[in-house]
Amino acid sequence: MNVTICSRRDIETLTVRGEFPRNTAVISFYDTPDKRVRSEHYSAPDYSRLKCRLYQVAIDDVDPNDLSDYGLTVESFFPEADDIAAFIYEVYRAGEDIICQCDYGDSRSAGCAAAIKEHFTHDGISVFADYRLCPNQMIYNKIHDALDRYRRYESSEYYYCAKPDEIRSRMEHVAGFAEISDSLSFSDKVACIDAKDRLEQLLREQELLCTGWDDAMRGFTGGRPCRFISLRMTGTEWIASGSESGPVIVRKSHLYAGEPINIQMRMFKIKQERRRHRDIVRREVLFGRCSLREFDLLGVMFWDSDERQIAVTPLILTNMT
Repeated sequence: MNVTICSRRDIETLTVRGEFPRNTAVISFYDTPDKRVRSEHYSAPDYSRLKCRLYQVAIDDVDPNDLSDYGLTVESFFPEADDIAAFIYEVYRAGEDIICQCDYGDSRSAGCAAAIKEHFTHDGISVFADYRLCPNQMIYNKIHDALDRYRRYESSEYYYCAKPDEIRSRMEHVAGFAEISDSLSFSDKVACIDAKDRLEQLLREQELLCTGWDDAMRGFTGGRPCRFISLRMTGTEWIASGSESGPVIVRKSHLYAGEPINIQMRMFKIKQERRRHRDIVRREVLFGRCSLREFDLLGVMFWDSDERQIAVTPLILTNMT
């Protein structure tokens, strides 16, 4: 995804000449109606002639020290940042480029471009190093933070969570769990991601968390009958697609000491939570309607000696792709 910085004049010239690049989206910044220094003829840029993805936002190019003059704080400034992050990821998934445009093409648009570059390619410094530009640092920080939040919470639309009572019953004997139990929530994807992180941190502190199947097998052979595991599951095989009442069965094979060991887990419905700009869509989805092959797993393991396999009870699954 190429990121370009443009002034209003530059982009209007491209439009008039019919040279606007294909497969390119625009994030357009323009002044708010209440800005003090304003020509009476000022208006928002008109993109009606272009058929492209467009996000326009009225935001003034202000310094942090001037926020109070506008009745703003750092927290209340630029509330559209989360929506812009969702828009940027839509463009990214579509394989399109982005033009960041503001009136002069050197501050608001530069701050936005720097945030996008830093997030995706860790090259935001190249914008700040350009002496022709003066990136608005508040715009940069707001969009960069919003993109990081999007990557953490929104970039994967599917997740799985066992019933909260089951999670608590599996964790109740872990030292320290009682102290954090009441503060945990499993109500939506954001809450599940945060809860998964807190549970994994607690299990690490108690040295109860495995992060690989070799580690798990060593634990079983060492006489530890039940362990928690957290890792990225890849190369899984779906041997039952699930139904309204039955579970889906997922299997993976792992070679340990020259012997193939099956890892098998049973789950019910996954959840879908998709964010498009301001709208959040939530619903339950049957596994058979999705082609998911990778996910981050937090679960409980048991060694099934008769079947020579590890049986996993999944607690929380995130980043499902």
